[in-house]
Amino acid sequence: MGRQNGAGPARALADTGGSFSSAIAYTGQDDYSASIKNGLGIASSEARRRQIRDMLAEPVEFTPRRREDVDAIFLLARNAAEARSLKPLLAFHYAGALPVYATSSVYHGSPDERDRDLNGLNLVELPWLLGSSPALQAGLADGGNNAYPRLNALGVDAYLLQSRFLQLQAGPDLLIRGNTGLLSLNPQLQIERELVPAEFDRGRVTPR
Repeated sequence: MGRQNGAGPARALADTGGSFSSAIAYTGQDDYSASIKNGLGIASSEARRRQIRDMLAEPVEFTPRRREDVDAIFLLARNAAEARSLKPLLAFHYAGALPVYATSSVYHGSPDERDRDLNGLNLVELPWLLGSSPALQAGLADGGNNAYPRLNALGVDAYLLQSRFLQLQAGPDLLIRGNTGLLSLNPQLQIERELVPAEFDRGRVTPR
């Protein structure tokens, strides 16, 4: 599910071998709930309830049911505030047991009590934001240079790579544990990195 301009990433994800039961598009906060409700089939379930009630001409005890062909949800959100608005609505509309995945755009980079609304959300993140190099991070914080943690991690790894670039050229199997991920050199001499699986737990991002 994502904003209307999220169709491209959704198609790219499908190209990797998965399939989409439904793609939910939303334009703003006013239609978050209605979009999720329709995408999960809750509206159809409620329509069946009304049909049965009308046939029996009496009140019907009823709990809406979401569609059963969904195994996981990929949440495309621009920022943490948007994700915090959307994630609780999934539980409200009977999808709280489904695993939910998102990009690192949902995490600003520092703990925030409001992120308790994101508990259980899965993402991949920089080792730097999961506690790597604590002494270096403390030194940057003491110097007042910790306002942009992702850029700090990039700078640290840039220094690391310039000192170990020849080592990386030894072969594609050589890996360096950096602060922006697990680093390797591909045949085109481009640096590739593998991020760390993580999840929100009690409002904090922790490694899985």
